[in-house]
Amino acid sequence: MPKRPARSSASLITGFTTWIFLSMFVAFLEIDIASSTSDAFRQYLKDFPLLWLYRDFLGLGLAYALAGGIGWVGVWILFLLKGKKGEALFARHATTIGGSALLVIYGFWALRKFLFLKGQLSLLLLFIATILLGLFAVGAVLCFQKWVPTWVKQKATILFILISFATPFLLRIPWWSPPAIHSSLPHVLILSVDTLRPDRLGCYGNRQALTPHIDRLASRGILFRQAYAQIPLTVPSFSSIMTGLYPKTHGSRENAMAMHPSVTTLAETLRAAGYRTAAFVSGYPLKRELCSLSKGFDLYQDRFSFWDGFKLFRFLERFGVVEFQLDRRADGVSRLSLPWIARHKGQPFFVWLHYYDPHVPYRPPFLSSVEDSATLQRLRRQQSHLWGRRESELTPQLIENMKTLYDEEIAFVDQDIGQITSFLENQGLGEKILLLFIADHGESFDHDYYFDHGDRLYESCIRIPAMLSYPGAVPQKVISDEVIQSIDLFPTILSLLKLSAPPSDGRNLFEKEGTLSQQSSSAYAELSRRALYPTRGDLWSLREGPWKLIYSPEGRPAELYHLLEDPQEMTDLSSKEPERTKKMVAKLVQWMGGKVRRSRRPPMEGLTREKLKSLGYLQ
Repeated sequence: MPKRPARSSASLITGFTTWIFLSMFVAFLEIDIASSTSDAFRQYLKDFPLLWLYRDFLGLGLAYALAGGIGWVGVWILFLLKGKKGEALFARHATTIGGSALLVIYGFWALRKFLFLKGQLSLLLLFIATILLGLFAVGAVLCFQKWVPTWVKQKATILFILISFATPFLLRIPWWSPPAIHSSLPHVLILSVDTLRPDRLGCYGNRQALTPHIDRLASRGILFRQAYAQIPLTVPSFSSIMTGLYPKTHGSRENAMAMHPSVTTLAETLRAAGYRTAAFVSGYPLKRELCSLSKGFDLYQDRFSFWDGFKLFRFLERFGVVEFQLDRRADGVSRLSLPWIARHKGQPFFVWLHYYDPHVPYRPPFLSSVEDSATLQRLRRQQSHLWGRRESELTPQLIENMKTLYDEEIAFVDQDIGQITSFLENQGLGEKILLLFIADHGESFDHDYYFDHGDRLYESCIRIPAMLSYPGAVPQKVISDEVIQSIDLFPTILSLLKLSAPPSDGRNLFEKEGTLSQQSSSAYAELSRRALYPTRGDLWSLREGPWKLIYSPEGRPAELYHLLEDPQEMTDLSSKEPERTKKMVAKLVQWMGGKVRRSRRPPMEGLTREKLKSLGYLQ
């Protein structure tokens, strides 16, 4: 029986240990990618709580180590199939095999990351990364050649392992980021609350509201009482806010539909001006793979749970082994965002904080004021069956209980916004920040359509709260009754910052510095319902002065309301005002007949479709 090669056991153990150790290192790399920070990895440690990191690394690292060990043993078995020569070859070069395999992983990851960059420097880095990857591959092949001296093989193996460690760190340093500009530019903060009706806030006249911190924002600047969203769907609405474009212009007309690639976002514009940019979003529809709102953000934090973002565990979710969260609670927004703000307060930053809590299902985290605990538990279990229901299917008490839960969700968000504003004041940023508070759409509690928003263009669905403040440039304690659109805020913000704005459909709300325009604009809205209600077609609406028209191009009768006399839109005046109805319909048709960008929804796997269905976005 032939003898085994000398030191084969030691080589096998060394190779196996190296593979497992490097596999655990991939866990760090995967955490870095999932958090989507463009800072160096050491800055990740400052951005996120250490306990979070340890938990992620230990859980994910062990899983990667297990997968790496299985893969290593699998390769070993393939070599064993070639007999003793294969076993001896594998034993002598086990460490090189492990290191080379990890280098290939890093190399492809690097190429993928660099392909999304722009500019000559990025092309140079891509070229260098390609050359290095080629050299690594050649080196790995040479290590298996008999004529190569042993000492060269050993040093090459060590070099491969060292580069394996260095590559992800070097690639995460933002060589391509714009230089920091310490100037008079103010910070920019957008606080957005999903599915928020203005009439549930104290500053909009609700005396029972528990929203003291949001109400305090209204006293810092201008409160707009006639602000309109351009569409009552999360992704298209935020796309309009961040671009100043109608959905028909930017191309995202439904959830899970990206904008046209040529569209420029607010984050891109501000980053080009020297701002550091970060977004902390909290709802599943805003995940980067379902929209293009991450464009321009150095950090786009769309990870809501321990498992979220790790591709290794995707298949486990399909079998129900793990469950990904579909949203982030309000307190998680401040926990993740405040360390980032503290670290970047010395240079201009743009931060978007998004709260998802008021969206269905309503489940406030603290003790509810719904008196009957059994009723509360039943509501939490059955909410998915209540969305979009008719009034005849609901009892008055059930409606009131659901409204109570909705208000409590808003109160929970208000508490976190209080933490944000207090932190800014304590950091001395209160007078140096341009702040916008806004919602993407409302929520319907009327018109025979309850606890939903994606099937109507009534005021309850498209009228939104909007407040803008900027000490020294925006007047304080002002209430505006002029009609504005969410797309107007994009050019307005850039005008206040004295930055040139890309072309948009909105208008600057200030006639001159510090003077709010007194001219009301028409407010247009659209709604493509084919994803949720395929047989119902589209809806368009037009607000012009006190008049509101809702029209369907599929032949549904138009509805006309006088909002000053009928704010609840209960009396259709289209038959009494045929000429006005005809003129407004013609104006709507002309508006929709302009340039329309068509974007396609990317293919969705079954699991993604089920998640969107669970939130009421798909049928």
